[in-house]
Amino acid sequence: MPRDPVTNTAVEMKLHLFGTVPQYRIPAIEKQLKTEGYRLRYETLIAIRQTSLKELAEPDLGHLRSRLTNVVNDVLTEATIKSVGFEDFQIVYD
Repeated sequence: MPRDPVTNTAVEMKLHLFGTVPQYRIPAIEKQLKTEGYRLRYETLIAIRQTSLKELAEPDLGHLRSRLTNVVNDVLTEATIKSVGFEDFQIVYD
């Protein structure tokens, strides 16, 4: 993430995301990911970089989770997901 302009603090995030969907939608999502995967990665990075330090302090990361769910559903219009979860999540402050 970009350095905080006030404190000059750098934040590095390492995360592994997953989406929850009904079983029957998996083939449609996989198909759309083949064509829109690059765009999903790009939009996800933008959403993560917009995260504030206050949002990172939330116990369930609700704002970040919500923003990422919206990103996925904006990109995967033919097969939306219910929610985004984190399998691994690590924040490193510099």
